[in-house]
Amino acid sequence: MSTYFHHVDALAFQHQVAATSKELHFRLDELIQASKASIDAFKESIRTQKPTEKSPGNVFQYRLTSLIALVQTYKDLIKEAGLGFSWGSLIADVAHADLMQRMRNSLVHDGYRLIALWAEGKFYVAVNIRRKGMRGEAVEIEAPEQDAEMLCLEYVRSFSAELSARLRELPESAKLKGPYYDYDWFAAAMLHPAIGEFRQPMPSREEYAKLKTDESSPLDIAVGVLTAVRDVCEARMKERLQPPSA
Repeated sequence: MSTYFHHVDALAFQHQVAATSKELHFRLDELIQASKASIDAFKESIRTQKPTEKSPGNVFQYRLTSLIALVQTYKDLIKEAGLGFSWGSLIADVAHADLMQRMRNSLVHDGYRLIALWAEGKFYVAVNIRRKGMRGEAVEIEAPEQDAEMLCLEYVRSFSAELSARLRELPESAKLKGPYYDYDWFAAAMLHPAIGEFRQPMPSREEYAKLKTDESSPLDIAVGVLTAVRDVCEARMKERLQPPSA
């Protein structure tokens, strides 16, 4: 193994903003599919007048946990990526931001799963919850009227719209460019024992510098992904709000 250490700098964190936005898109799609499956299972149960055996209750719970965990990921990234605005200012007008942060803390710090009610194929926080905060203070989580999928759709739509708008407003000088990994990273990675017989000789540093790379700013990539995320939310919310077919 080499003695090289990769320095995680502002450019690396801006790449992570793009990567986390792609993960947000993935986690949102996962949640929507689990919710659709649950609602379809309920409708099938009504049609057949038999208890459903297809409700993906645990699947929805696990996917909700994965989605909510990204709240903290973004919070840390905003601080380290040199974006010029704070997490607090970003989420000031984001729908359900405080509630989602409290739900995230309950899941991560307490391991307490809030979703405990299933009605018409939808999942809900059944009752208000009081938990201890990091300093021992009482923290209250009021059960929202919305089901968990709709709550997430409203939050993610608002958050992605706000973050993409903030990123668009940044001066070009703040949008760093460069590869995710530099020459030294690849040179060190090639020494990993797992590569073994598949190890290939590295080009010289000069030859490597001539290789064509993507010149896009990772923050511009993030804007495109976040815009797509917002569109997914709006399409699903519109679908959910349509009256049921006869």
